[in-house]
Order: sequence, then C-alpha cells, then structure tokens
Amino acid sequence: MPLTPDETLRFLRSVHPYYALPEAALTALAPRFNAVSVAAGDPV
Repeated sequence: MPLTPDETLRFLRSVHPYYALPEAALTALAPRFNAVSVAAGDPV
C-alpha cells in the first residue's frame, strides 16, 4: 500500500537531515519519495 503524502511528511519530519528543512521544502519533496518493500537479505 503506498504511503499518503501526510505519512511521507510525518516520516521526513522525523529523520535527519530532512527534519531541518523548511516546511515548504518538505512539502515539495515528499511527493518524490516512493516506499519500496524488500525481503530480508535482498540487495537494495
């Protein structure tokens, strides 16, 4: 299931270095992220 933009923003606000970005930059950046699921041991 894809992440919603709000879920992506909440995640980005919680991790370095993204938490230091201005809100406008985070809002513009969030749609560019994609969640990917990989099995344990698979190369990423």
